[in-house]
Amino acid sequence: MNSEGVLVDKNGVEYNEDMAVPYEDIEQPRYFVSVQNIKVETNTGEKMIPKRLEIYGYNITKYLDDIVKISME
Repeated sequence: MNSEGVLVDKNGVEYNEDMAVPYEDIEQPRYFVSVQNIKVETNTGEKMIPKRLEIYGYNITKYLDDIVKISME
């Protein structure tokens, strides 16, 4: 099992994984997995073909320093 992804700051700027970028210099960094590889093997060594893919959820990013205005009228 392995994965690939991208490092993105709050403003949507993508950072190259090959470069050593200190997290302290990035404004609210997030790592998003974009590719997930899973190898499935059987005890007999036969090829196994999955019949379905089930996705049970996803994530959303909310930043706590965003300003929200609420009218009291």
